[in-house]
Amino acid sequence: MSLQEHLRQLSPGHKRQLLARLLQSHSAARDGLPYSYDQEQAWSLHRSAPDSSRANLGAAIYLPGAAVSGLHSALADVIAAHESLRLAFRNDSLRIRPFLADECRLHPASFDLRPLAEARRAEAIHRITREQLLAPFDLNEAPLFRLTLLQLEPAQYLLFLTAHEIVSDAWSLLILLQEISDRAHAYGGGFPANDRPAAPAFSRVAAEMRSRPDDDGRFQYWLERLRDAPEPARLPGTNGLADKRSILGRVHSIEVPATTYAGLRSLSSETGDSLVPVLFAAYAVWLHLRTGAEDLVVGVPAPNREQPERLGLVGPIGGYLPIRLNLSGDPTFAELQGAAFPLLSEALGGAAPSVAELARSLAPERLVDRHPLFRHTFFLQDFSQNGTARRDLKAMASWQPVALAAQHDLSLTFLAGPNQLVVRAEYAADLFDAKTVRDWFEQFLVLLAQLAAAPERPISTLRTAEDATPRRDGAGVTQSQPHPVPAAASVSVSRQADVSAPLPPPRKAPLESPRPTSESSAGQGEDPIFEVLHAAWREFLPVDVVGIDQNFFELGGHSLLAMQVHSLLIEALGVEAPLRLQFEAADLGDLAQRVREEIPNVAAAVESARAWLRKRGANGAARTTAAARATAPTREPAAAPSPAESRDAFGHARSDGANGALPSVPAPREPAAATGAKSPSPGVPLGREVGRAPASFAQQRLWFLDQLDPGSSFYNLHFAMKFAGPLDRAALRGALNEIVSRHEPLRTTFAADDSGTPVQVIREPFEVTLPREDLRLLNASDRSDAIRKRLMEEVNQPFNLATGPLIRARLLRTAPQEHLLALSLHHIVVDVWSIRVLVDELQKLYQNFGAGRPSPLPPLKTRYRDFAEWQHEMLRGDQLEELVGYWRKQLDGAPAVLELPADRPRPPFQSFSGAMLSFEIDPQTVHGISELARQERATPFMVLLAGFAVVLSRHAHRYDLVIGAPIITRGRTDLEHLIGLFSNTLVLRLNLSGEPSFRELVQRARSVTVDAYAHQDLPFEKLVDELQPERNLGHNPLFQVMFSYDVDNERDLQAPDDTLPAIHSGTSKFDFGLYCTQTRQGLVCAF
Repeated sequence: MSLQEHLRQLSPGHKRQLLARLLQSHSAARDGLPYSYDQEQAWSLHRSAPDSSRANLGAAIYLPGAAVSGLHSALADVIAAHESLRLAFRNDSLRIRPFLADECRLHPASFDLRPLAEARRAEAIHRITREQLLAPFDLNEAPLFRLTLLQLEPAQYLLFLTAHEIVSDAWSLLILLQEISDRAHAYGGGFPANDRPAAPAFSRVAAEMRSRPDDDGRFQYWLERLRDAPEPARLPGTNGLADKRSILGRVHSIEVPATTYAGLRSLSSETGDSLVPVLFAAYAVWLHLRTGAEDLVVGVPAPNREQPERLGLVGPIGGYLPIRLNLSGDPTFAELQGAAFPLLSEALGGAAPSVAELARSLAPERLVDRHPLFRHTFFLQDFSQNGTARRDLKAMASWQPVALAAQHDLSLTFLAGPNQLVVRAEYAADLFDAKTVRDWFEQFLVLLAQLAAAPERPISTLRTAEDATPRRDGAGVTQSQPHPVPAAASVSVSRQADVSAPLPPPRKAPLESPRPTSESSAGQGEDPIFEVLHAAWREFLPVDVVGIDQNFFELGGHSLLAMQVHSLLIEALGVEAPLRLQFEAADLGDLAQRVREEIPNVAAAVESARAWLRKRGANGAARTTAAARATAPTREPAAAPSPAESRDAFGHARSDGANGALPSVPAPREPAAATGAKSPSPGVPLGREVGRAPASFAQQRLWFLDQLDPGSSFYNLHFAMKFAGPLDRAALRGALNEIVSRHEPLRTTFAADDSGTPVQVIREPFEVTLPREDLRLLNASDRSDAIRKRLMEEVNQPFNLATGPLIRARLLRTAPQEHLLALSLHHIVVDVWSIRVLVDELQKLYQNFGAGRPSPLPPLKTRYRDFAEWQHEMLRGDQLEELVGYWRKQLDGAPAVLELPADRPRPPFQSFSGAMLSFEIDPQTVHGISELARQERATPFMVLLAGFAVVLSRHAHRYDLVIGAPIITRGRTDLEHLIGLFSNTLVLRLNLSGEPSFRELVQRARSVTVDAYAHQDLPFEKLVDELQPERNLGHNPLFQVMFSYDVDNERDLQAPDDTLPAIHSGTSKFDFGLYCTQTRQGLVCAF
């Protein structure tokens, strides 16, 4: 018998098996098959994130029980018929290497859901299909698709298909499911499956696509259309930014009113009775109004299967037509519709290009993104002419797949019937919440009605209706600076944590004929201790001359500067003088005398001081003073763009409700009353190099809170900078990247070690993404609303501490020559002082990079990990025992809760919902506060603390009060320029018993505060752990009331033209708080 006769006698099943084996044996020798550009991009993305599921596609179909019995044979046929289902890819880090697997079997995972009730069954379907959709593929093993079979009823099954886009596209899923269903039905019924026309091998099609003949210039057409296209516009997201999202999607549908649909259909008469340009232009207008972008690229799907032989092809050949529409110049809708018609007609006249190939030619740096040319797609399904007039399009559009893979941020499909138009939105669930999308498309209906009624209106006059979502606006003071600041930009911070704001730059104070000091040469003065103190005052105070009889606080000193003088004194003398001397001394001479009287072994201290002064003189006399550093002007080179006048975009919104502004200052300072820092003990070395480092105690606390409430945005910090003039985006992006590279906390994530203790994981430097949104075409009112909404989205967007990054940037173009940069960071890696460091470095780097110069910043001598390691080393043994002993004695017998009169009973759990009430205190009263502080050798913080205590005592009818106060622990000069979390909270216990006068109460407040400063190295988290107060989820441990005082002499309250909104987050961490910010006009406070 000849071979031909033998083959003719084989059954169809045996023929298929033989064909499969021949193909497999033939392909076993084949390696390095042709591949398409889209496969190459998918492979590159997989290599950069092998555990990601963003390249997964999913679809489902219902099968009856009879068909399931034929499923195995159907799958064997399908795998044998489609080469792409047998493709896998070698583990090669240099290039893509596809090959055909020798063995390729598929066994569907099966789940029996019949015993479950209907609601539980629906939950199980969602969970299982979601898990299948999110599970990554190993590209080295075929097949790169999987099936899941769920039995719902005795004779009803759901078959869910998941595939990697390197071997499939959306059309392939439909082809596969239909073919599997048809063959399974046939085999299950005992019939042979109908033979289908053989699809070409995908490798041949891929080779044809790569060797693209360009006779008709199609590829060049698309290159020219897209050559200078901007980065894809981003819709403002409520749940995150697109770069880190998963593929999970949801569906929302809405029906267009009949009158509006009739109006839109009448407009189509201008474009050949086609709805496509009408609806495409309407979608573009909506995107423009939502994003502010005037140069839009929208993807229009195209299956690329027009050739008959490709109709049944399974493989990633489907593409998108990147349609670019320009909305500049305030066109009318009729003009846009007319412009869209030829664009769409010309584009639809040929095959869709490879988006990956276009991106490779146009913007190779964007290839890390999944869709580097567009993020939004448009599609029209027109049922008006094919006999489906009775089809319920709303039901079709509302169908929610068991697990939707959202490949784009937003995909809009219009389903059009003779008398019905339905809009179906498939959107990324990680980016947008359901309520936001519902609100958007209610507004979209309003827009469609306006377009249908008045197509001749300029698009700038159109509205999408006010957002239905409630706003959490702060009633705070808006602020601006009265004149542009060269090479500097004020920032504002939305603080959702217990930290204080930095001080403004100190001003040089004119001095009235101070008594001359001894100006003897280094080491030869009559009193080396006095010389050391004199040098320290000159370094840290904002004055050029210091007299022997002048008071530290009258010269502009405050608590943090006193702590810095204290730190320098320890360094120079080798011993520690009591901190209280800084507050008790009347003047410089008195302080020197008190130090001599209080320290042990004066002779050794004097010799140490002489050596310190000699070394200081040898190194160039005195260091540059902090005042000089803070006030030295920075000249802007003519070629370098510079940030100009800045206004407060976030309004200093705290979780506790305070408002304030932060002017620019290179050497940031901390509030006078609630700050202080003690130097690391000289016995503990800093600067050890480790791959991982312990988390500081403040970081540990925030990490544990995040574990209790994952996804919370409660501890986010935010600030904004306004840039006037042409913006150099490359310089700005480079400046941000340099800062991330320079400061380890900005590239740190957090993990738990074997004992469950959080540790810092320092990562390699990375590129900061800088999405831009154009709001120029919005009018002033709408633009202000849009800015407010975008900033609130940043306020509410959480970070993932395990994966990072913990810094996020966003750029808003608010005018032709104006941009707003919004930066968000998690409090676990920064405090508000860090924001000031970041702003200063960003300004300097931006100026230099814009002028083509290298970074002017000196290397950092200390890292944050060194501080964290020092903290853990220091808090042990005798030093820990001494600190704990002080606080245990100070808080012994203190009331656990301060119960203020309330309108409602205290809930069992804190919701952290809050509100804010702002008010101002006039300059005359502020002057009286400062004068009283001077008389009592105190600070305004201490006076205000005493006053706040009086108010609390009267309302709570208590004399024993415990109040929290934030503090920044940066006493060392080498910590001043670090970005990191250096905050702590002091627990101040104030006793009002005995009917004291207010002067006496101020003295008590001073004593309590100074003692707390001297013992502030014990972190609040460690204090709670050591004291073990009774825990109650209804209130904060140890204290429930917070007080904070900031100074901002740059702030101008008269800003009627300020259009940037103040933002309050609508949260409060404590029962009650008083937050004060001193300005030139007075004292701005908020409860």
